[in-house]
Amino acid sequence: MALAVAAALAAVTAGYLGAVGFEAAQPASYVVSGTVYEDHPGAPPTPARGAQVVLLTDDNRTTMTTTSLTNGTFVFRGVPNGGIEINVSAVVGYGPTDVYTFASPAYSAGTTGLAIHLEPGGAANTTSVVLAPFPDLETFLSYVGGGAVLIGSVALVAGIAAWTLRRPGGAVLGVLGSGASVAFPVVVLLFSLDAAFPLVSALAGVAGGLGAFSLVLSAAELASGPAHPEPA
Repeated sequence: MALAVAAALAAVTAGYLGAVGFEAAQPASYVVSGTVYEDHPGAPPTPARGAQVVLLTDDNRTTMTTTSLTNGTFVFRGVPNGGIEINVSAVVGYGPTDVYTFASPAYSAGTTGLAIHLEPGGAANTTSVVLAPFPDLETFLSYVGGGAVLIGSVALVAGIAAWTLRRPGGAVLGVLGSGASVAFPVVVLLFSLDAAFPLVSALAGVAGGLGAFSLVLSAAELASGPAHPEPA
């Protein structure tokens, strides 16, 4: 029963990720906005006026440029979905800051209300802030698609093993199916899906726990060997 539930959770997750990949591939546009601050040691940061803000997208590396206003704010409109890189520089006495984020109809790491801080230094003192584990849309789709395929394979193997365990002598397949279920959370971590989809992470944790439970039972049955009837 534990293995059957783990297989069902894996199947649901694989289907969900497939839908996510389809949704993320649809065209979309976003507003990217935020405020640039100058950091001061021992004092509160202040808005940076006149900072050069350059936005690059992974859509043929489109470049947009603007300058922060008196209150440090900036805004870009019509930014396509995918990876977004924001470079802030040209403030005397402060090093540049690069911010990497991501936006799509299925998952966004944040595009509005960004707070970008410039640290004291020179042009060589670049600060990098990474908000998303996916640098571009192609990587996101490959991670989601790869995760969906592998988790779907987990569901298939675990489902077959769960059916086999209903019959005597199915402990070997039970071990294989349970091991596949235990690998479910590993796949989620490998493809950085836990950072983007908390629900997937939770399902993987439950399925992995059920798989571990089933693995112990199947291994114990396999180690004990076939039961022999006592002589009359």
